[in-house]
Parts: sequence; C-alpha cells; structure tokens
Amino acid sequence: MTEKKLKKIEFGFENVESGEVSVDAVQDMKIVGLHQVGHRDFHDGYVSFTENLVADSFLIELDYEMANQNLTDSDEPVGEQLYDYDDISNVTLYFEDGTSETINLPWLELRRDENDWQSSELRTNRPLNKETLGRMSPDLAKAMQRFEKDDRFMNRKILTVYVNKDK
Repeated sequence: MTEKKLKKIEFGFENVESGEVSVDAVQDMKIVGLHQVGHRDFHDGYVSFTENLVADSFLIELDYEMANQNLTDSDEPVGEQLYDYDDISNVTLYFEDGTSETINLPWLELRRDENDWQSSELRTNRPLNKETLGRMSPDLAKAMQRFEKDDRFMNRKILTVYVNKDK
C-alpha cells in the first residue's frame, strides 16, 4: 500500500469550471472502484495511448463554511457550487510531494448539464445528546465526550457530496 499526504482537492465541473479546497476542510473522503480506462487513437500514422483513472463512486464530507472561503473560476463559493449543482465530472488530488492524480467520476445526464448519479446533503455535526450518552456505559460516554471535544468538525455545517453509478 502506498500512502501520500493530501494537500488539496480540485473539483472539475461539467461547464469546465473548477474550484478547490484545502485538505483542512475535508472531514472524510472515499473513492471506490478505482480503475484505469485506456484509450488508443490513431491519427496520421501515430497511435496515442492515454490512460484515465475512473471511480465507480466518490464520497466527500466537507466543512461547508471552509469550502465557501474558496471561489470557483466564475467566483462562486465552492461549497455553494457543490451543494446547488450536481455537476462534478472529476476530482484532482494534489499531494504534498508535488504529484497529482485526476479521477473521472461516473456521469449520467438525464437533466441538462447535471449528473443524475450525484447528490448532496447539508447537515450540522452536533454532539451526542445527554439521553444518548445516558444509555451508554459510563466509560464509553466519557470516551465519546472526549472524542467530540477534540473533533474540529463539531458544531459545523458538513456538506456531503456523493456520486455513485449504482444509485
């Protein structure tokens, strides 16, 4: 297994705009079913070979306000773009070692310029209430409170964006 430290994520939108967020805004991310798709083109006696990474599904959870501190190419806050429009076509992961990987996401266009396989949800990440904590063992309740105290995403608006071709 190879690990690289993520620096930022750039979202490519269907209308050829893009917008990025720092890894500090990311609470969680999952890329499932990642595979390479190869293309061979022939033109004027030359064969060109291209390999693209494609994912079967993509999930990201972001701090909504932090994402909105960055703007897309058309000056729209990134969080609003992600929440209001279902049009992510790819993501590019930028790593601290200077490398990057672009991953194409599954796309089904039944509505013009929108991905019918994409959905988003906005919620506030709240601590467990006293009733729920009361049903836990005292040790577990104490551990959960400690965990919540150290959670930098607690009491923040969390944007979840999900793209899945099996939706």
